[in-house]
Amino acid sequence: MTQFQAKEDELYIDGQKVIGVWESFSGCYWFATKEIERGVFDLGNEEVEGITYHGLVQGLEEEWGDFCTAEFKEMIHKHQMWEVPRENWTISGRRN
Repeated sequence: MTQFQAKEDELYIDGQKVIGVWESFSGCYWFATKEIERGVFDLGNEEVEGITYHGLVQGLEEEWGDFCTAEFKEMIHKHQMWEVPRENWTISGRRN
């Protein structure tokens, strides 16, 4: 079971410090814990700047893996997804 812990104003998941959080209207959450790569990513029809992170994704399933913010561009543009303000990180996500 994934362990969420708030220490002062920081959020930790399974002992790893969270450095970014995103949420969508569909109820999915992305918790970044490690930056892997910055760059320009080819999304097929366009190139988009982004950052690849490692972290916890709460979708239909909950799993650790890598995700890239370049893939968020369209959902953010359509207001279907947003970056969670830092002051709300400790109350974000689903707790089991």
